[in-house]
Amino acid sequence: DNSSVATNWAEWLIKVGREALVKQYQKDVYPYIAAKDVALGTLEERQETYKVYRLGCLHWNRVALENKSFKEGFYNANSVFLNGDELFRVIAAQGPSPFSADKFWHMIYQEKVSTIVQLCEYVEDYWPRKRPLVFEGFTISLESQGFIDENVPNIQLRTFVVAKEGSSESHRVRHIFFNKWPDFDVPETVAPVVAIVQWLEEHGSMSMQSPLLVHCMAGVGRTGSLILTLMALRFFKSLRNTHQAEFSCQDYSTLIMGLAKELRRHRDDAIQTCEQYTFAHAALLKLLVLEGLVPDDDRVRAYVCERDYVSN
Repeated sequence: DNSSVATNWAEWLIKVGREALVKQYQKDVYPYIAAKDVALGTLEERQETYKVYRLGCLHWNRVALENKSFKEGFYNANSVFLNGDELFRVIAAQGPSPFSADKFWHMIYQEKVSTIVQLCEYVEDYWPRKRPLVFEGFTISLESQGFIDENVPNIQLRTFVVAKEGSSESHRVRHIFFNKWPDFDVPETVAPVVAIVQWLEEHGSMSMQSPLLVHCMAGVGRTGSLILTLMALRFFKSLRNTHQAEFSCQDYSTLIMGLAKELRRHRDDAIQTCEQYTFAHAALLKLLVLEGLVPDDDRVRAYVCERDYVSN
């Protein structure tokens, strides 16, 4: 069989339909809980640090601020890695609060984050509109602003310069802002997520030493959906030249489900609803077509358009 892994997965997806994904999410993904080795701290620390109290930040891969105590160095953020991809590192983070914006920028500077993706309305005015903002020793200045794609509205792109007090070395970071994704829900169409992921693949400059960072309010639902889409695209791109006959896995139902579980092993409670899970599959299918990994046809277009919620 010389058909590609991506093409065969797409055939499986179109054949089983959305209801099979809903059942898969409810049966296998949603109940999956990684080992509860969580850095919760005392009640006082939780109250100061957490905006969403029920969320635990996994300890094994949390991003800790250097040279700080637990209380001073805690930010609710975890690094997500992808097996076999030495460049893949995405930080899944809670949105900054008035109490944590200084820690957020400390983390951006310390980890040399290349691009921030904000998938919610203004959490906190943590980035400057015009004049520079100062957060406990870090000055954030706006260098440029525009859009990632003139054909896709509402996805803003900015470049900030982060300067640390007492250091001559500043850090430049891009910031993508998309605020039309409702909490516990999905956007009206896959187009904005497809545009964001495409931009990240082309311009995100992700590496272990300079990761991406994605956040919404809690850093699990919308954040998890986008990261899963990016993980899955990278996975299929790595198999671009692998034919079905060479591929060990014969059960296509386990591919994205396995990545979703792996994501939850890195970020507790990632992907919060069935709709977010099925939406990630539709966005991925569109991306695979654009990458030339899956042939475009009426069935593919129909599957993607079924998840476009704008009334015609």
